[in-house]
Parts: sequence; C-alpha cells; structure tokens
Amino acid sequence: MANAQIAISIPGKAYVFDIVKTDTKGRFFFNLDRDYDGENAILQILNENKEAKIQVDRHSSVDYRNLEFAPLRIDLKMKKIIEERSVHSQIENAYSEKKQDTIIQGEVTYPFFYDKNFISFDLDDYTRFPTVRETFIEVVQYASIRKNRKGLPEFSVTQDNTQLNSYASPLVIVDGILLQNHTDIIEYGANNIKRILVFRDRYFYGFKSYQGALVFESLNGDYVERQSRKDTYVTKLFKPQPKKEYFQQKYGSGQSQVAEHIPDYRYQLLWEPNILLIKKKTTIDFFTSDVTGEFEVRLEGFTNEGNPVSLNTSITVD
Repeated sequence: MANAQIAISIPGKAYVFDIVKTDTKGRFFFNLDRDYDGENAILQILNENKEAKIQVDRHSSVDYRNLEFAPLRIDLKMKKIIEERSVHSQIENAYSEKKQDTIIQGEVTYPFFYDKNFISFDLDDYTRFPTVRETFIEVVQYASIRKNRKGLPEFSVTQDNTQLNSYASPLVIVDGILLQNHTDIIEYGANNIKRILVFRDRYFYGFKSYQGALVFESLNGDYVERQSRKDTYVTKLFKPQPKKEYFQQKYGSGQSQVAEHIPDYRYQLLWEPNILLIKKKTTIDFFTSDVTGEFEVRLEGFTNEGNPVSLNTSITVD
C-alpha cells in the first residue's frame, strides 16, 4: 500500500511518537534517534482502509549452525594455573560490590509537544467529575466534544483567532498513544486521568495537519494496558543493551584508603569499548593488578572510511 501514513507510539515515561509514509511498495521504517524506556511499539495505519494490515520484519539472530570449534583439551601441566585462577576468581567475586560497573541512564527527552504553548489542566486542582464529557464542559477550556459527519463524538479545539477555525480534528495523544477513535477516551473514566494539555494552534506533524492537539496523561500510565483495539499492531522492540561505565581500578592520591587494602587479582586490566582517536597521540592510563605475567594489549576499531583495524602487542608485569 503506497503512501500510507503509519504512526508509532512507544509508551513510557519518555514516550516516543512519530508518523511516516510508506514507499511505492508499502515499506516503511522509523528512525528512533533518542532513548526510550518502553519495550513495546504500537503501530497504526492512519488511512481509512479496513483491509490494510501491518507486517513487521522480525529481527534475525545469528545463525550458529555452521560454527565449528576445536575440541577442548586440558593438559595436566595446566593444573596449577587453573587452581590459581580459581582462587583469584573467588577473591574477586568476594569484593565484587566494590568493583561494579555502572549502567548509564539514558537521557529523558520529553515528547515534541512539551515545548509548545500548551495550556495545562491538572484535574486534581479542580472539582473532579466522573466522565471526560463532563470534565470538558466544566473544567477544560478552548476544547469541546462535538459530533463528526458520521454522527460519532470527537474532540474539537478552538484556535486563538476564531476566524481561522476549521472542522479539522485535533491530534489526540493518550499516554503517548495516538488516538484515532476519540470515543475511546471520551468513555474513559475521568478519575483515571491526571492531566490534560490543550494546544490551540494549527499543528503539522509528519504528513498530517491537525487543528490543535490534546494530550491526556493517566494517573498510572496504564491506558495502553486497558485498551485493546483491532486497528493497532503491537510489536516487541529489539532494544540495544544499555550503555555502561566500566569499573577501572585506581590507586594513588585522591583515592579511598579502603581501595588500597582490597585484593586486586584482575586478569582484564582495562576495557574501553568506546575510544575516539582525534589526535595523533592519545594516552590511556590504567593500573596493573597483583597478577604477574604476560598480558595482551589488543586494539580493534574502524577508520573514518569504515575499514577495520586490529592491532595487538604484549606487556610483561613482574
């Protein structure tokens, strides 16, 4: 289906919303360029075509069937080395709480409409009414509920300049989910709604034009769990692993004296997964452990042209 408008919603605290168009063969993709905390994506077709269906290409995992490994043989001469490593591993595990990696929390980026000129109605600041319809009559200004051409109830938002008002529908978002059928939220209990945001200006998003916008926030952010519609497609996201700040052992001035008395039997002295070489000479500092012997230094990466680079050498710790 060519030129179909597809909307994506990823519910969560920092939810994601976007609209794209399909190409001539019906293919579409979304570029998720910021952090999100949701695990499921909700896809909707905005065109009124009841026969159209969404199909998502599943993530293909690596095929391990053709991998071959040489048989593992342990020589009796390795007995002492294995026992030594086992003891060191147990000691390191005993003090693991002092040497933990840290997960870097993603930056919370609020949706596009939070930087707009919205009028906010926190329902706890007003007398609460049981239904959304009554709430729009008694509390929410510049917005109302009317009947569309099909006789179904839908929202309407009034522009600042009343001479420019149109019969176009507003953009309606509930907990990050685009709502095409306004009846769903109109019949939703108002006691479950925390806040309603009203944006009065004409709004263009993606390939669609809206007369204003209404953003609903439920008390528990569980609107998506309460609603199940046939015109939505829910897919589980293949999320990248969270970024980490890896533990690096440090000694010397400015370090805790406790660290000086903790045994250090690291066999991996340094792990830096992201190094950007922008100078001709880059210095990387690290501390050796109480383990002596020969250590391998391996550097792997890519040039600006995308060519792979792999270098290795060795150092000896006495």
